[in-house]
This record gives sequence, C-alpha cells and structure tokens, in this order.
Amino acid sequence: MSVNARAWLQSTSHARVLHLFDEVCNLISDKEQLLSLVSEQAGSGPFSLVVPQVHFPSHITASSIIDCDGERLRIGEIEIDVRTATAWDPRPDWRRLHTKNDRLKADLPNLITTVEQAAPRDSMAALVVDLPPPASTFVTKLHRRLREPADKLVIGLQRGDAAKCEEGAAGLVGLGDGLTPAGDDWIVGSLLGAYVLWKEDVSRPLGDAVAEAISGKTTPLSTAMILAASRGECSAAWHDLLEALLAGDEGLIRSVAERLMARGHTSGADALAGFVAILRGGGNKLS
Repeated sequence: MSVNARAWLQSTSHARVLHLFDEVCNLISDKEQLLSLVSEQAGSGPFSLVVPQVHFPSHITASSIIDCDGERLRIGEIEIDVRTATAWDPRPDWRRLHTKNDRLKADLPNLITTVEQAAPRDSMAALVVDLPPPASTFVTKLHRRLREPADKLVIGLQRGDAAKCEEGAAGLVGLGDGLTPAGDDWIVGSLLGAYVLWKEDVSRPLGDAVAEAISGKTTPLSTAMILAASRGECSAAWHDLLEALLAGDEGLIRSVAERLMARGHTSGADALAGFVAILRGGGNKLS
C-alpha cells in the first residue's frame, strides 16, 4: 500500500466509486483525492492499495456504499483490513539516482530503440521517434496541436524555467481522449524526467508550477497522476525502469519499457515519450 493510500484511508470519511474496471477500482473522496484499489497484476501506483487478485465488478457497483475507519475499508462485498499492510513509498530515491544520471542516460539509446519498435503509432512517441503515420487524420491533427506545447514543456523542464513549464503544461492539459488524455500523460513522463535531470530544490518548484497550470483543467484521475509526478512519485513500473537504466541491462530495459507502454491504448507510450524527450536533450526530434 502506498503511503498516499494510507493517508487517504486515515483522512477520508466520505467517498464514492469513480471508476470500476476488472482489476482497478478508483475511489474519490469528498476532498477530490483518489485511492486506487488494484489487483496484484496491475501493480503498485502512487495512490494505490494492492489487493489479492479479484474481479471488482463482481463485488462492487458504481453505487456501492463505502465505509472507512482508517484501519478497514468496506466497499460493496469487499472488506480490506490494512492494519498489517506494508507501506510503499512511490518516490524513487531521487538523490541517489540524480548522482548517477549520467549512467541513467548512457542506456537511453536502448530505451529509444524499444520505444521506436514497440510504441503504438497513434501515441505521442511519434514526436520523439520515427513511427508509421497515425491510423486516423484525427490523431494526426491532435499531434500537430500537441507538438508546440509539448516542446515548450520540454524546454522549460530542461532549462529550469518555471514560466515556460507553466505555458507548456497549460497548452497540453486535457488534450486527447480517455481518462488520462495524451497531453496529460506526456506531462507525467516529462516531470519524472526532470527529477532525473535536477536536484529536488529545482525539480520540485518546476513540478509545483506545472501543478498550478493544470489545476481544474482535466479529469480527476489525470490530475492525481500529474500531481503525484510533480512530487516525484510514480508507479512501481517506473521504479523498475529507472533501476534497469541504472544497471544498463538492455533486456530488462526493453521488458520494463514494453510493460509501461502496454498501459492503456497509448497512455504508457505517451508518458514514456515525455520522459525520453526530457533526457534526450539537444537530440530531441521534437525541437
């Protein structure tokens, strides 16, 4: 269970079901804060509580009553006792990683190759690597609209320019379809890249600037993901990718990157593209 999930359980008295999927159930509190109940296969996230394999729609409905007392969560037919749950920190050890960012960037070509070979052609990866043309003119037009603000956000994060970050994020937020639009996913990956580039006294204020720029402009799920990334928080899969880059393990880099890109239709690839764009620097196709 993430430390954010524990804080949610301890501070929430009223909540409702926001999204219900086979392996994920998102709850939102009256304070607009999210908790994700996820199966073991879905893996840990910045505001998730991992539970044994369960098919949520078989036990929960959109109108299920939620009862939480800080130690137990009851929702529909499910009761979860968290008293002995292990707390998980969604923040990687950025201080350690930052001291080795040259090592992280050394295997960036392997990551880029994987993105080029495995990213969906409709994803924003098309802004940083060569992909076949998108399947529809709608996506082509969307990418054209996303390109300029994506470039501004990358430049802002690379230069430590908060005003440019705000401008780029404001132009990206909410653009695209789904629970986490493409522009939002790019923001998430870009923010994580900034934590590799900069120490926290720089990366956190840049994240705060982005958080301010996107406030109230996208879905609750996207907002939660961006706010988490602005604090340097990410899913376990991102932790695994950072460690794979640090180890220089080509096979593991490919495996973890493919796992990330399997999230959603293009969400994982969109976020990974933003991350690559930040670390790629002057060689970025975007520029």
